[in-house]
Amino acid sequence: IKQKERKNNTDTLYEVVCLESESERERRKTTASPSIRLPQSGSQSSMIPSPPEDDEEEDNDEPLLSGSGDVSKECAEKILETWGELLSKWHLNLSVRPKQLSSLVRSGVPEALRGEVWQLLAGCHNNDHLVEKYRILITKNFI
Repeated sequence: IKQKERKNNTDTLYEVVCLESESERERRKTTASPSIRLPQSGSQSSMIPSPPEDDEEEDNDEPLLSGSGDVSKECAEKILETWGELLSKWHLNLSVRPKQLSSLVRSGVPEALRGEVWQLLAGCHNNDHLVEKYRILITKNFI
């Protein structure tokens, strides 16, 4: 998430820049620059790209945690307190998103607060039609 340029002093806009899973970030950390080999001592060569690997199937072999029903309901009390303080401030002025929101969202929204947080992010509090649609969707039985 990155903060966008303000149109006026009361609105703060955010834009989703990149969406990636935790496993993608971990994989990127462990395989950072796999096509680059460092020169060995005494070697005259600089960086040499390694041959490309066939990882076409590899990209889709992990199950997606989102939507699979495997959501941890456990959350540290300190994290819930931090979110509670943020939400209290946010409810005082719904048109301005709190400064620490993006860093908390990056760390993960606690399962118990997701409904409230996503409605606030989407601006549903101003739209009775969307609130009613959301209420219907969360009470539907999905197979």
